[in-house]
Amino acid sequence: MARALGCLVLLGALALGVYLLWPRDRRPLTALLPQDVYVVELVRLDELEHPGAVSRFDVDPEGCPALLAGRALVVLGADGRRTPETIRLRNEYGIDDFAWMDDGSLLAISGQTLLELTGTGMKNVQVLPEGSMRVRPASAGQCYLFGGYALYLYRKGGDILEVLRAESEIGAVAGDGEFTFVAIDRSVYLMAPEQPLTLVCRAERPIRSLALGPSSVLFYATDDSVGISTGPGHWVEFLQGRGGEIRVRGETLYLFSRSQGLMSFHPVSRLVRMAEKAEDT
Repeated sequence: MARALGCLVLLGALALGVYLLWPRDRRPLTALLPQDVYVVELVRLDELEHPGAVSRFDVDPEGCPALLAGRALVVLGADGRRTPETIRLRNEYGIDDFAWMDDGSLLAISGQTLLELTGTGMKNVQVLPEGSMRVRPASAGQCYLFGGYALYLYRKGGDILEVLRAESEIGAVAGDGEFTFVAIDRSVYLMAPEQPLTLVCRAERPIRSLALGPSSVLFYATDDSVGISTGPGHWVEFLQGRGGEIRVRGETLYLFSRSQGLMSFHPVSRLVRMAEKAEDT
């Protein structure tokens, strides 16, 4: 982490330090960003009808963010400002997690069951090996299932392969089913075929979310920070004071905080260049 802090000091000379002050009932947000990165607050939770019901977040392949509120998805336009569309996820037991796959299909978890949204509603797909699991996309026809200490890879058709049994809780996963980034407590590791786990980066607090950017650059988030890693041993935090769930679609990084709302950063490629400059030094 000392290296990351040193990079932050240098970036202060290379990039514009942006201090975004929010209303007094919200924590100050400190961002170290190039001046050509645009930050937009898309949705505040207090703008929603039932903000306390919002539990999960994702972004579809077209760049439309969605918030899971009870048994409904509140889907925003690609710019986050159009009139939201509500999709009712009719399921007897409610929805615990959801994720869009790269082909546009939507998978969800209810209890110990994997479901898919169809034209007629939620369809049961697979009984899961454990409860309290989460779902994230992998490659075509595959998705990650994780929870507690276990990470599985589900292949369309019914095959579930356990790929990792960790010693600490798994907080987040991102990858393509072959190369996998997995967050375990405060660290992120890379799993590659026939290779040992490789440490990628380490944060001050447990890592809650991972997202892949251009050229497999990795973004990570804790409860109160967001950072970027350009490779094993190289990382820098560019946002402090807010964290949560992150997603990357195209040139936009989305950040959702359950206590505050949804914001975006654009273009992602500028953030990548910022991190690469830090690496060169």
